[in-house]
Amino acid sequence: MADAVTTLGEALLAGSRAGTGRITFHLAGGDVVLDELAVRERSLARAAQLQSWGVERGDIVGVLGRNEPAWVEVAWATWLSGAALVPLPVPVRIRDKRAFAEQLDRLVSQIGCDVVVGDPRLLPHVSPSLARDWSEPLEARAARPSLPHVQPDDVALIACTSGSTAVPKGIPLDHTKMLERYRRFLDANTAGARWVEVDRRLTWHPFFHASGLQLVTEPIVTGKEAHVLPPERFARDPALWLRLLTETEATTTVTSSSACDAAVRAAGPHASGIDLSNLKGVCFSMEMIDPDVVERFVAFGAPRGLDPTVVYSVYGLAEGGVTMTKYGDGIPVDEVDVDVLVRDGRAVPARAGRASKRIASCGRPLEGELRVIGQDGDALPELHVGEIVFRGPRMMDGYVDGATEPVRDGWLHTGDLGYLRDGDLYVTGRSKEVIVQFGRNYHPEDLEWAATRVPRVATGGCVAFAAPDGAEGAAVLAVENTSGADPDELAAEVRAAVVNAVGLDPRDVVVVAEGAIPKAANGKLRRLAARELYARGELTSDRGMRA
Repeated sequence: MADAVTTLGEALLAGSRAGTGRITFHLAGGDVVLDELAVRERSLARAAQLQSWGVERGDIVGVLGRNEPAWVEVAWATWLSGAALVPLPVPVRIRDKRAFAEQLDRLVSQIGCDVVVGDPRLLPHVSPSLARDWSEPLEARAARPSLPHVQPDDVALIACTSGSTAVPKGIPLDHTKMLERYRRFLDANTAGARWVEVDRRLTWHPFFHASGLQLVTEPIVTGKEAHVLPPERFARDPALWLRLLTETEATTTVTSSSACDAAVRAAGPHASGIDLSNLKGVCFSMEMIDPDVVERFVAFGAPRGLDPTVVYSVYGLAEGGVTMTKYGDGIPVDEVDVDVLVRDGRAVPARAGRASKRIASCGRPLEGELRVIGQDGDALPELHVGEIVFRGPRMMDGYVDGATEPVRDGWLHTGDLGYLRDGDLYVTGRSKEVIVQFGRNYHPEDLEWAATRVPRVATGGCVAFAAPDGAEGAAVLAVENTSGADPDELAAEVRAAVVNAVGLDPRDVVVVAEGAIPKAANGKLRRLAARELYARGELTSDRGMRA
């Protein structure tokens, strides 16, 4: 990537002359290939289309659709036009259309989208005044657009923090920060030959996820080859990911622990025809890394040509800050004494006959500084558990609404817990309130909002939190019974509402007496206090029964 390139639009126009990058979509109806030249020509036509719809430099364009070629074209057309792109989340299955429409409306309104361009099958969920159909023919728009002069500090992307968007926050990233992400990864790994050899990447992540969006931009910016498996196809058949790694001879891929486990289990121990010998990098990220899953994947891949040293891990946030393990070392794992970890917040080696916990390394910062701090804000010694904080050049400046609450004294407070060993980061717990499953962040507000769609649940009458045992994706909801309803019936209604609106099936729905949910003096829900009560068995049903 030439240093003279300062915006994404320039990267498209400069890179397309080389013509080496391409994106292959493995769709249910067959493969579709977009090379750099096709992306350039169609994106220019779509930029003219955006201008005909009134889009100007500085506007905000939402894109709503699944992983299809049109998504890529709209994204690049937006950047050519000097507008900011907002990748809008789309669930794999829309169970509750009204809930989906309400979530979209909240997100689009809070971010301030001027238009929403998308799949005509999804646009009915968007206000007609904003909706623009990406299937409108481009042939009638052959004239080239009048491209504005885009500045490097113009906002290129507004990333949404909430996986299901009930309480969304937008993180603006300018063109400089977007482009520097590629320079950072390339420069940080020049010493490791594995990275520069990578030329074919495959992912099943949706484009509204950071890992999926990388395949929209990276092939154009770096001239690499990308393969896209739509997430709905992965959900129907997780083993398809492994078969496509074989078919495409992909050299790198990204996965979460839960998704990798689903794929290996779906393939079965005697799966034939899978060849993983081309892989030069398998990145575990997006969730807490489960060492057992990593080992099962390595054991599955060993007879199929997988080099176990190509497995690595990444920990990062959209707000800024990334760590990565060293290529060729695999993923180091600590086995620590659980009692000491929980009681004293220290990571000491496990001893025979005592409970232990295995924790995967997430490596070292690619840039900037990382600390683990205590409650007083001071840096903790190695092997002491505290909050993970970052400081660096590509950290967020704030949210779209101007709030900067995660950044204090120049440090980004992640809310995640971990410790350092020999400079490497070991994450012991995700954010205190966020519930993570298959790489998606489910904020408690999302589940609580869905629960209050049940007529008999009052606003503020439900609290959601991650299960105390820390299991990935395990959520608990407590609902106050203010209507005298049968607790079992009310719990079943709440469970159905959450599953339909958010897509996460709670482990437990407990119906409690009115006033049982702990709240602050201002009425704010005290989720961590509720979680502690539940863990002690003190947040129980008003009839002693659970769903």
